[in-house]
Amino acid sequence: MKDTHKISSLFFALLLLGGNHLDPVYSADYANLRDNGVALNQLDNISMYRTVFASDNLPKNGSGNTGQNSFYDYADTTPITTDNRGWSGAIFYGQLTNKNTNETEWVLVDTPNYHGTNVYQLGISRNGKVEDVVNRVITGSNVYTSYSSANMPLFSGVAADADGVKALENTNVVLEFWSFNYSRTAEASKLDQNGNAFTLSTNNAGGYDWNDTINLKDGKPTGDHGSWQIHVYDSTAQQGQSLFSMSRLYRTGESIDAGIGDAYTTSGKENDWTMVGNAASYDGRAMTVLAKPNYVAGDMIFNANGATSDWGTASNWLNEAGATATATPTNVSNVYVNMGDVTISGSATAKTLNLDHSASVMVQKNGALAIGSGFNIEGTFNSAGDTTVNGTANIGLNGNYGVLNLNGGTFKAHNIYYANQNRTASGTIQDTIITHTNGGNVGNFNIAAEAGSSVTVTVDGTSIINASNFNVGYRGNGTLILNDGTINAGSYYCVGNNIANAHGTVYQYGGTVNAAWAPLGHNGQAEYHLYGGSLITTSREVTLGDNASGVGIFNMYDGYVESQKSVLIGHNGKGTLIQSGGDILAKERITLGQNASGVGTWTMTGGTARVTDIAVGHAGSGTFNLYDGEITASGWVLVGFTNGKDFETRNTLNMYGGTINTNWFTMGWDYETSDGTMNMYGGELKTTGGNGIILAKTGSAEFNLYNGTVTSNTQLRLGQEAVGVGDLNIYAGDITAKGNANMNANSSINFRTNSLGMGSLTVDGSFTQNNGQVTFGVSDGLTFIDGYSVEDGIDIMTVGGKNAVTVTNETPDMATVAYDTNTGKLNMKLNSDLSRGSMIAENSSIQLDGDGATQGWVTLEGVHVGDPYILSLVVDTNDMDLATFVNNLNETLKIGDESFLIAEFNDDSSVSMTLMPDLVAMMNSDVFAWNFTDTALFGANGVSVLGVSMNAVPEPATWGLLVLGIGLIIGLHRKRS
Repeated sequence: MKDTHKISSLFFALLLLGGNHLDPVYSADYANLRDNGVALNQLDNISMYRTVFASDNLPKNGSGNTGQNSFYDYADTTPITTDNRGWSGAIFYGQLTNKNTNETEWVLVDTPNYHGTNVYQLGISRNGKVEDVVNRVITGSNVYTSYSSANMPLFSGVAADADGVKALENTNVVLEFWSFNYSRTAEASKLDQNGNAFTLSTNNAGGYDWNDTINLKDGKPTGDHGSWQIHVYDSTAQQGQSLFSMSRLYRTGESIDAGIGDAYTTSGKENDWTMVGNAASYDGRAMTVLAKPNYVAGDMIFNANGATSDWGTASNWLNEAGATATATPTNVSNVYVNMGDVTISGSATAKTLNLDHSASVMVQKNGALAIGSGFNIEGTFNSAGDTTVNGTANIGLNGNYGVLNLNGGTFKAHNIYYANQNRTASGTIQDTIITHTNGGNVGNFNIAAEAGSSVTVTVDGTSIINASNFNVGYRGNGTLILNDGTINAGSYYCVGNNIANAHGTVYQYGGTVNAAWAPLGHNGQAEYHLYGGSLITTSREVTLGDNASGVGIFNMYDGYVESQKSVLIGHNGKGTLIQSGGDILAKERITLGQNASGVGTWTMTGGTARVTDIAVGHAGSGTFNLYDGEITASGWVLVGFTNGKDFETRNTLNMYGGTINTNWFTMGWDYETSDGTMNMYGGELKTTGGNGIILAKTGSAEFNLYNGTVTSNTQLRLGQEAVGVGDLNIYAGDITAKGNANMNANSSINFRTNSLGMGSLTVDGSFTQNNGQVTFGVSDGLTFIDGYSVEDGIDIMTVGGKNAVTVTNETPDMATVAYDTNTGKLNMKLNSDLSRGSMIAENSSIQLDGDGATQGWVTLEGVHVGDPYILSLVVDTNDMDLATFVNNLNETLKIGDESFLIAEFNDDSSVSMTLMPDLVAMMNSDVFAWNFTDTALFGANGVSVLGVSMNAVPEPATWGLLVLGIGLIIGLHRKRS
């Protein structure tokens, strides 16, 4: 009941703790009850009440499940269920902001006579249980509202006070809280708070109202509409009306029915908001439920109306009965700070500290607080002094949020947990030492301890946090910002720990993390950004993507990472390391794809890595992209290494630049199923040890050298064992083996060309072929505008100081020729006019530069002797008559009675012809050649080829019976005079 405006303006200021609160407490718009000083002024002894439900914005739609934006996701049962205390007195507050008018209206219901032990009797049921149904009258209640609508008939004759508040005091409140369907049928009576029958009028039975009846089937409630409604009932007038209504709570996806006062009247009968479906018409839907726990002897409650804010002033404390205390709390006191700010300037003790979300505690620099067991922070706790908790420190576990700011001194606790389910918490730790109460490490330091929680913690200054287990995103969404300081984790330092949807993010700008083990993405997801400072493991690995559901992404811009053992990128899950700077030291391996389900990716654009071994794909799969930076491996670098024949790896190293210095380099190592691919576009690969370079021990390896330098201080080996398959494809760049080279029968060395020209292989020792294949072929070059010209006599392979493979313009053999160890030579014709030749795929073409080629050759990719195709040469006949050119060409290609057959003339510049390739000597495999230098046949000036293209064969009807024929279309461009 209202007595006086007891809460001072100082207290109003104390209520504004963090968050986006409005500046004037008497504003027409509020975020919640804690911001509405006008409403709070109506209440006596508010310091005794604890928040059990608070939401600044209730959902617009119903939800049958907790955790899905449910109406009940903001409930907190802890304050009144501890030790089964129950409560005596409850306060209900509802607030709505109209979307169209931007007007905020509120209603406050004070029920000092309501009591119980089941917390769900306060209307915060989340389970839909029968025993949670509330359908009763609370007598001796007080109602206050700012509502000015005509749909508040019982307030029509009530005068407003200076703040515009209308009040009905010592009246009756009807609570209708249930999770089921209900009907308009009126009840003659309901039970009151003491279990006595309370007579109600049934005159308003025509609508949903203050006297509805829950639906029953076989004596049990049915349906899922849901109701959270508070009404007022005037016994004298035998009339009721709605105060605050939220219904259709359990209809997933359907709009909630919401309103203050009656929705409308029909025929003199009041109706609540049932079936209106109007929740979206409000920009704000706020609700708060407070309850006064049944405090026990020894409990101490901070009096927000006290003369000062200091913990050490006895008059600032209330006892369990609400009377002013005669002393401050002791180590046997359970302390509750429900409202206001508390300052600790000296020594303070308590058994437990329970800090509600409308309150704060500040331990000053010279202050000290000792808590015997429970430390539950739902508001803001600041400490620049020393705080000791002989138990677990819970921040944001029970309320809407919790804040822990440590700005000096020491903080000791058994465990530190930030945020329970669907709760938020935050904190800063600066120049503070955190240790276990009994010495050593805090047991668990959990950021975002439970699912659905959201927490951000910032560590700075000279802070030292000593913990056994340090978790960022234990079950919820946690963020650590480490600017400076030291984190020591005796057991592990984990980001994204306990469940698949746990998410941890770390921004490390400085400071040091020392941990026995660092699983980043254990079962959940981890995102780590290292800008500076150090991450060091002292006995185990740094692991990205630890378990199958784990995902670890590590962005390393600078700083230092050291692992006493390995860095596992994709242990059983997915791991990604993106390194643009900094230094990595792994005293054992860096492994990409450790186990069968592991997938690892490492992209390096700068920085350094020092390691014993690197495995790109162990039993899992790995990809290493090296653009720049320096790799030093004292052991080996391996691409494709499996632990068992049941596992198949797909592993790739793409090297665009940078350097790799290693004792030895190998690919496709342990089993026939192992597979490795190396694509080298630049940079330098050097080996210094006796094993040199081994491509395919027992698996398969493909090394594509497009550019760059490869040096083996000793051997080069392709296919170490008989089953190994090693392929070395040299396009450009240089590879040198200072010892011997050896290959098995399954392996090959293939010289190719690309836009950079051709590469070379130098073997200082001997070369043992063992029936392996050495080939030369043209692999690209579909455009010859700036054609690359191969010099006559260029050496592409040297063995023992002798030229083993020389490219010349003299030998007429245009097919692929295997390297012959007897002669030590492989000669391939490359006409200087058509420099490299070309692989021509179907429906593609090449353009030649200059005046064109009078002779040359092309290789037709994917076309075999006898396959039908159309080959087009774009030529300049230098004024030679078309018919003469065709006749002469026909004679040139005539073999016996077979020749080109003229099919038709399209116009004066093209002609269609067919060719039987098996009868033409110039056709060799997939190679087509021409020679238009014979002046007797093609004129003194010759015929120039300007372009070559290959196209799909026409429909069979076009060619008649020439099913296996090959057509040659020659387009003629006469040179104009």
